[in-house]
Amino acid sequence: MQEVLSGHDLLRDTGLRNLQAIYANLGTAPLLEQAIRRREGILAANGALVVKTGQFTGRSPRDKYIVREAATESSVDWGAVNQPIDPARFERIYARLLAYLEGQEVFAEDLYGGADPEYTLPVRVITQLAWHALFARQLLIRRHPRDPRPHEPE
Repeated sequence: MQEVLSGHDLLRDTGLRNLQAIYANLGTAPLLEQAIRRREGILAANGALVVKTGQFTGRSPRDKYIVREAATESSVDWGAVNQPIDPARFERIYARLLAYLEGQEVFAEDLYGGADPEYTLPVRVITQLAWHALFARQLLIRRHPRDPRPHEPE
């Protein structure tokens, strides 16, 4: 039987505190409803969610940083795309994020990256917007409801 965790239990180890609400693993239809209710987007005639992303619509490969530490030193192809960041700087940025999110609502989705079972990586995506969580659910692999294994994000 699958263990069911509350949103607060789900995010216990993240450092997030004093959140207004945690919407955990809502599913596609409830996320769509939340996005519309919160006026993050509108429904098109064909049922697709339409959102305005603003001026930053793509991923900038030069904005990708990985903490350079013993675990990543020899396993990352360092360069212009995989740029190193030292652990202390990451911790300062993370502390600012935690402070910013206090009192906010967040969405958490437990998903998988990679379809090959040998290399599948369990991840937890945490977003401020329902449509971002919905996008992550479409981009990554959703957990099968009958999967008995606990989801332990790496």
